[in-house]
Amino acid sequence: MAPDVVSPASGRIAAATWTAVPPLALGAAVLGLVVLLPPGQWLREQLDEPGVPGPSVAELAVSGAVALAVLGAMVLAGWRRRRSASRAVHPGVAPRAHLQKRQPGSEDGPQFGSQARPEAGPLDGASAARLSSWVGEWFRLEHWTRRALVAPTLRLANLLAAFDTRVLDRGIDASAQATLRLADRMSALDVRRVDGLVESFGRAMRRLGELARRPQTGQLHEYYAQAAALLLVGLILLVVIG
Repeated sequence: MAPDVVSPASGRIAAATWTAVPPLALGAAVLGLVVLLPPGQWLREQLDEPGVPGPSVAELAVSGAVALAVLGAMVLAGWRRRRSASRAVHPGVAPRAHLQKRQPGSEDGPQFGSQARPEAGPLDGASAARLSSWVGEWFRLEHWTRRALVAPTLRLANLLAAFDTRVLDRGIDASAQATLRLADRMSALDVRRVDGLVESFGRAMRRLGELARRPQTGQLHEYYAQAAALLLVGLILLVVIG
């Protein structure tokens, strides 16, 4: 199991962490200089990206100022914390104390007055602890990121999931059910009406075929009679039309 970076009892950084920090910081500084100095241009040329823009002087100055400000805040917070811890260990020792003179007419002996409180510095113990906690939490970036991005994104995702479940899914299910009902009705219409109509037309054609085969008896006199009847019908039509 890996050792703790910060000791839970004292709240101080473990010695193993202090031994690992300087090499890492030195490596980061050297690599940063290598990228910014002329070797960085050679490295970009070797990677076939010679036109990649680098940081400007103003950006480097701002980054350095922010790093120094954070480092100074951490050092000041640690110094204030150690100072408040030493005062808590030795509460009876005060930096300034004086003996009050005996007042005239007082029957008591010399009285020790209240010890003078030290003047409050720019940061007292509580403020130093808050500042240290604030810096240790990376300026509460995670907290504000959760409040500004993560929580709204999760709420939006929940709203979209509810909309998908209550509206889209129900709409799709309702459309599927409506399609099934329409298909059932069309199937019933096809079976009862369309199939019935086709079968009726087929039966009528069958009857016409049977009627058309009856005159075909093979007897010659019947064919003459049929021809005479057709001629008579034709003459009647000519007389009526003419």
